Amino acid sequence: MKKNKLSILIAFLPILISIIVLIISFFNYSFSFIVLLPLAYSVGFLFIFLFDVTFMKSIVKKLVMVLFACRMLIYPSLLIIDNSSIISNISIYCVLLQIYEFIITMWIIIFFKTNYTNSTLNLEIDLYKTKVLKRLIVILIFASIGLIILYPTFLNIYKPLIFSSVEDQIKWNNATSHITDDIPIIIYQFGRWLIQLCTLLVAYFVVIVLKNKKELDDNKLFPIFLSLLPIGLLLIFVTSDKAGAFFAAGALLLLLMNLHKKYKKIIIKIGIIGLLFAFTLVFLVMPIRQKDNKKIYETINEYFSGSENIEAGLKMPNYNSYEYIKGDIFRYIPMVVSFYTECPQSNDLYNYVLGKDIKYNSQIMPTIIQGRFYFGFILSPIFTVLLLLFALRSEKKANNCSDSFGFFVYYYFSIFFSSGIILYYFSLTVYLVLQYVFPLWVMYKLFVRREKSV
Repeated sequence: MKKNKLSILIAFLPILISIIVLIISFFNYSFSFIVLLPLAYSVGFLFIFLFDVTFMKSIVKKLVMVLFACRMLIYPSLLIIDNSSIISNISIYCVLLQIYEFIITMWIIIFFKTNYTNSTLNLEIDLYKTKVLKRLIVILIFASIGLIILYPTFLNIYKPLIFSSVEDQIKWNNATSHITDDIPIIIYQFGRWLIQLCTLLVAYFVVIVLKNKKELDDNKLFPIFLSLLPIGLLLIFVTSDKAGAFFAAGALLLLLMNLHKKYKKIIIKIGIIGLLFAFTLVFLVMPIRQKDNKKIYETINEYFSGSENIEAGLKMPNYNSYEYIKGDIFRYIPMVVSFYTECPQSNDLYNYVLGKDIKYNSQIMPTIIQGRFYFGFILSPIFTVLLLLFALRSEKKANNCSDSFGFFVYYYFSIFFSSGIILYYFSLTVYLVLQYVFPLWVMYKLFVRREKSV
């Protein structure tokens, strides 16, 4: 009964917010087409909630809707409540483009059907069949340590989640900008990738080894809290692209929930507390420490590609030249990127329109804007569609896995792809997937899945 009441509240809460925002807009005498965004999201969300029976079982579908809520519900609502001058700069074209992308996304979510009943993970077979993989990980760890001994500046790629002061952040930025002065670019690219890969693999193995320790059977919660240590370290010390660590932590938490189903609610609560902590750091603590007077909706606009960023993207000159396509491909392939740094890319043009410094103060272009830049309005959601389908198919494979490594890898894929719709643009999402998840998938195919079939 409580679950039914909570479900009804979740379904109708966006509509309630939209009505309140509409009333506020009326009393402010500042009606703008941006008020259509929360209304469109609310109707679409209710439609999905009523007609998609798999919605509450799908991590990807819920994640995508939460991200769209930040862009289409929370951001415009805060603008209207504050009666911000930004509202007058948002065109009807910008609003319609977002609604169009959301409608396409909504229909894919409703019509993509799959079985969301998780397979039981067989850990004994998992650990027995991955002996070659474990040996390879040991080799990779020693190789990483060797690189750090030869080039200690490799440690500069890591930074704390939050700096103690602006001066410390400036020092770190300066150190990382000169890191290739001491390390050849090819060794730097390879070493960075290797160290990041080892960090993820060690965190994964700690989770499954602790689950399999018979000595810990007396206290089932103990291995869960021990497993949270490497996951927490992934988040405390991160690289400049924090996504790899955050999304890996999300995939590992999902793995923990599957391995310890009896304590699923506890793990969910821990995950929610972690999200609230990260939100507090990003939107409250960091602006205060940096003495930044930005309002919350300005930060949401930066992280979730709000209407202001999308409006700026509409002003991009339509240069659909070979050089931009070349840059958007080859500058986003790990190991290859260093040979094509001079090729122009669409994100550089986007930042030029915004008046941002590409090196130190760049802004990530929205996925829908990259789609419009290459294909025009009608086909603008093409990259959104591709990322969503990749995410849903990866989730389907994760739920059909009987081994923990495959479960982790495919959920890692699905979180990256679904987040890329709002947080990144297509080229950057592909680059991050190739950097973090693809090597794990290759290892899975070569060493884990092949051994299972022997």
